[in-house]
Amino acid sequence: MANSRPLHLLIQGGLGNQLLQWVLASTLASRQQRPLQLDSTLLRSWSRAKRGLTQRQISPLLGPSTEAWHHWLLTRTRRRLRPLDPLTLTDAQLLALETSEELAALAPDQLITHGTTPLLFAEPFQSAWQDIHQRLPNVPTQAGIGLHLRRGDYLNPASGFMALPLDYYRRAIQQAFEQMPQLERRILLFSDDPDWGLAHLSHPSWQLEAASGTPEEDLAAMAAMRALVISNSSLSAIAAHLGESFGALQLVICPDQWLSDPNRKALGDLRKPNWVTLPIRP
Repeated sequence: MANSRPLHLLIQGGLGNQLLQWVLASTLASRQQRPLQLDSTLLRSWSRAKRGLTQRQISPLLGPSTEAWHHWLLTRTRRRLRPLDPLTLTDAQLLALETSEELAALAPDQLITHGTTPLLFAEPFQSAWQDIHQRLPNVPTQAGIGLHLRRGDYLNPASGFMALPLDYYRRAIQQAFEQMPQLERRILLFSDDPDWGLAHLSHPSWQLEAASGTPEEDLAAMAAMRALVISNSSLSAIAAHLGESFGALQLVICPDQWLSDPNRKALGDLRKPNWVTLPIRP
């Protein structure tokens, strides 16, 4: 029976995080036959500004949103009084789940979570990922290597992440060409600091060029590669998943460490078991 009460998603983060949250929320809403309402209040986060992190905008891939600040305040108050409230899905509850089936069976009324769990790459959520893939700009398959270099906020310790060492990217490039010698000796760089990447990753053995599209266009182009070197970023992890699932992506190389503190038990690590894991330090 359809449920007329909306499922509220208080969306937050950059494009990668927003897509993970939308895939989770839209799947749960579809299973419960209820409408989904997006709330962008948290994108204007004072805490991000205080920590010197980038402010965000909702992606055009996700459609319209509201800013029901009163709903958010009531929800936050309830979370403080009842931190394990089953009607609110948070990072803490998401971290405790072990299977995608458990996650897909939840029935919260609101989601306040970054959504950064590899459980969302499993079968119960594939229909929503296919929907996202179909919304992306149409990009032809690329015969070279895509490389995602994340710096920006990752240079700030307050992010909880880290900028990967340059040597990781150099070794990943070499490994990709060794595993797939048929690839064009061409690398397409996707980065929030393309000048730095071009200065440090150029080499006579390959042609290196920087992409210059929107985040949505970059996501589509990364998903269209045959080989992809990803960073410890939700955006390139999603591109890898989309490329494997709906494109021609054959090889994904990822770092063996995702968070700045490897002992920290937290959301964020999106590695899939079939990806080639490369130590960030030799």
